[in-house]
Amino acid sequence: MVGPTILDQDFGCLVTKDNTLLKAYLEALEPTNRRLIFLGLHFYLPESLLSRLPLRMNKILDRSEKVFRGFCQEYVRRRRLATIPRSPESAQARSSNVLSQMIFNTGLDDRAIVDQMLTFLAAGVSLFRGVHLANRSSCIFWHLLTPFKHDTTAAAMTWACYCLARAPEIQDILRHEVGTALSSRPAPPASATFESLPYLNGVCEEVLRLYPSIPINIREAVRDTTVAGVSTPKGTRVLLCAYALNRAADAWGPKANEFHPERWIDTASDGTRRPNKHGGAPSSMNNLTFSHGPRACIGRQLAKAELRTAIAGLVRKFRIELRYPERQALQAGVVTPKPAGGMHLKLTIVNPRVT
Repeated sequence: MVGPTILDQDFGCLVTKDNTLLKAYLEALEPTNRRLIFLGLHFYLPESLLSRLPLRMNKILDRSEKVFRGFCQEYVRRRRLATIPRSPESAQARSSNVLSQMIFNTGLDDRAIVDQMLTFLAAGVSLFRGVHLANRSSCIFWHLLTPFKHDTTAAAMTWACYCLARAPEIQDILRHEVGTALSSRPAPPASATFESLPYLNGVCEEVLRLYPSIPINIREAVRDTTVAGVSTPKGTRVLLCAYALNRAADAWGPKANEFHPERWIDTASDGTRRPNKHGGAPSSMNNLTFSHGPRACIGRQLAKAELRTAIAGLVRKFRIELRYPERQALQAGVVTPKPAGGMHLKLTIVNPRVT
């Protein structure tokens, strides 16, 4: 999804494993306890010291960075040659993907564009050392969490299936909404079509609230300040637990732990239903799934669009049930929460005309 959208290039990952970029990606993304320990060391030792230690994780990150950065540098070079404009009209016509738009419209130099490419390829976070972010502590933390973010949309989709399977009445409402919206549009639906559907939006937002793909985050104070009335000196690292805050009863009400898509829908006086951005909480800041501010997830809109599209397509064609409904799904995984033992589903075709 990232390749065609950002780079206008299909990496062929689903049809071949004989791909240098894919091999480097998989090696860097290996979810092991060793990586979690390596992450923990950054809370006690400075990056300048850890990066010099003869650790296997350092060698893996350095090797993967070399492959990724080399690919990005060559791609930017070729894309710059391809987008040298003979006229403004011809340049705009060639700027069909995100990378071309950055080259043509932002004025960034090649180094900055390569850093942006690494951010996108790493699913919205910084994977490698040397990516120039203003907040070094966040860079350190997130380049270690990236190995677990490659499947964040897949994890969200898994939990969405779980929530819908446990609430068949919600699934029926969603199927009706999606089917009605798409049956009146003979052409392939645009992303804006899915974004405008209140119940689909509510289901996706509620899944992301209850099951944030990265349940814990870290920030470092860049100056002396106060956080929630607590003195926070410069250099203090603050852990933010999205999983807990997203379920806080004082913000989300007594049913904070329940799957309730309607909280993300506003009803006007004329009965018109529209998606909202706050879910009934006092502020959108109560939802930390993608964080906020200048360090918010750069790929949040793409992630939401992927999830909406995938859920709409699946629910429209299939009825989703749990293969073992008596089992409670327990969250596991090193960083990204996943169902322990996987999610076993039963899919029954309800609309055979949908391809």
